Amino acid sequence: MTDEFHEPADSLGCSGCGGCCDPVMMPQSRAQILAAVKSGEVKSRRWNREMQFILRNWTWTGERTHWWDAKGREGHSWHVQCAKYDRHLRRCTAYDSRPAACRGFPWYGQDPLLSVDAMAMNTPQCSYFLDVPAHLRPAGARPLIPIEVVSRRGGP
Repeated sequence: MTDEFHEPADSLGCSGCGGCCDPVMMPQSRAQILAAVKSGEVKSRRWNREMQFILRNWTWTGERTHWWDAKGREGHSWHVQCAKYDRHLRRCTAYDSRPAACRGFPWYGQDPLLSVDAMAMNTPQCSYFLDVPAHLRPAGARPLIPIEVVSRRGGP
C-alpha cells in the first residue's frame, strides 16, 4: 500500500478553508489504531511513525457521523480534534510532517467520483468538490475557489 497521494491533474487545489481538519473525520477509533500498532499489523517504520503522530496529537471526541453513500452503503466516521491544528488561523502547524490520513485528503489517490459521498458530510465548502462535475456533486456542496485561482484569473 502506498501513502503517496496525488491530486487529479486538473484539480484547482486547496482553498485553505480548514473544513477537513475541524473536526478530522476518522473511520477508525483510537482503540482500533492502538490494537493495530500493538499487534504488529503496522509493519513499516513510516506507517508506525504516522500512527504515533496520530496517537500523540489526535483526541477522539466521542462523536460519530453516520452516512450512506450513493450505492446505499452505510458507514461512520469518528470526530477527532488534532493538537497540531490552529483553529484560529484554520491552519495545520505540522503541515510538512502531517500523516497520510491528512496528506491524501480528500481523494486518497482515487477517482474523485468514488469518494465524493463520504467527503460531503463534513466539508461542503471544500474546493476539491470543483474536481467533480457540478451535476454529480452532493446536495449542499458549495465549494470555495482557491484564492490562487481567483488571482490568476484577475478576480477580486
